Amino acid sequence: MITVTVIGSGAIGKFYGALFTLAELHVCHLERSDFSILQQQKYYELELPDGTVIEITPKQIEKDYKQLPKSDIILIALKTTANDVLKEILPYVLKPESKILVLQNGIGNEEYLASFIKENCSILCGVTTTGATRIRPGYIKIKYLGELKLAPFLTGQSCGEEIKQLLKSSVNHAMYPKIQLAENHRFLRWTKLLWNTPFSSLAVLFNTSVDALATQSHYQKIVRALMYEVCLVAKLDNAEIANNIEKLLAATATLHGFYPSMYVDFQEGRRLESQYIVANVIDYARAHGLDTPVLSFIYETLLKLEKNGRVFTCSEQNEIFRLITPLIERSNS
Repeated sequence: MITVTVIGSGAIGKFYGALFTLAELHVCHLERSDFSILQQQKYYELELPDGTVIEITPKQIEKDYKQLPKSDIILIALKTTANDVLKEILPYVLKPESKILVLQNGIGNEEYLASFIKENCSILCGVTTTGATRIRPGYIKIKYLGELKLAPFLTGQSCGEEIKQLLKSSVNHAMYPKIQLAENHRFLRWTKLLWNTPFSSLAVLFNTSVDALATQSHYQKIVRALMYEVCLVAKLDNAEIANNIEKLLAATATLHGFYPSMYVDFQEGRRLESQYIVANVIDYARAHGLDTPVLSFIYETLLKLEKNGRVFTCSEQNEIFRLITPLIERSNS
């Protein structure tokens, strides 16, 4: 039997772990906050977009990573703020031919793993738009299935089709997200960042939902400026993504009352994934001689927000608008 280990058993990890479980694979979840309830009741619950609630019973649940099984597939859905622990965890689960599916935000994720994994493993980039939220311990709400795009980290690592077929082999066809295969993992990462960088950052800074950011002119001006700079950086990496801007704005306008995971993290006192979602973009730009004044300002402001540990007041938000306006003009000139 194929063994799958899920590292990062939050909302996304549990949803995709559920697809592997329903495909009757041996799925092991590395759990922290949900360990007690899963140990007690042996299952967790998924609420699907149509309101149906199903129970998912993984074969194995562990709190100690040293007890994890050697695995054919390792699904990494860990917050990037905890990536350092992967150096400790992965030696316990890796086999010579393991396949690593990375479902994380940001860019530079696969490169980070490749920097210390010496085994002959295949690393697969996964970019998903599945809307999943942990409502309470052991209960995940799926607002929309979205889609999953897969691309190999290295050319020739062709495990994407195998992963796709395994995810789609569960008996519950109503749970399938749309799954597509791609060739360039960097292109996938930049495409997701075109949405994630502006909307995650600004939702936190202005304490507002993504549909408001996409539709209200004073917010949208900043969103567009951030998207413009992300496009410029992506172009340095041979990723032409500017034609996606209007489509993303229109789609986001329909996400009424939706808050991205970075917003939820801030509200619950967790560290922000600003390094992989914002700082890595800025670092790539600087390494190639490109100035990104709006992105840099937003990153510095996120750091200040995180240090303060509270939402900005209206006057502080107005000060952000005042300071960022000339930077937007500079970026567009």
